[in-house]
Amino acid sequence: CPAGTSKASEGNSECVPCGAGTFQAGAGGTGPQCTPCPHNASSVAGATTCFCDAGYAKPAGSAICTMCPAGSYAPAGSAECTTCPANSESAAGAADSAAACTCLVGYGGNPCTICPAGTSK
Repeated sequence: CPAGTSKASEGNSECVPCGAGTFQAGAGGTGPQCTPCPHNASSVAGATTCFCDAGYAKPAGSAICTMCPAGSYAPAGSAECTTCPANSESAAGAADSAAACTCLVGYGGNPCTICPAGTSK
């Protein structure tokens, strides 16, 4: 079977795409052997690899997706976490984009700027 597929069942000659959440990296599968994606990772049907969920990243050479620390974000499939814009924050593993980072107390707007004297957020 080609990469991204496996046999429908043991002894069956039909190759079918791996289901979502599983993958088959190489060709030549002889049985139903798509591999489940690791924790905090996903895939589409017929995948040859898995990608990290939003809020997680997999640095080059790593086999696991690790949670982004507080104050950072990562879209699905990211290799690294990105620091939130100035004067903003996020909870660990909770942000998938810069827009998901929220302004610190006393800051507002986009980008986050200090609130004028006599006002607060």
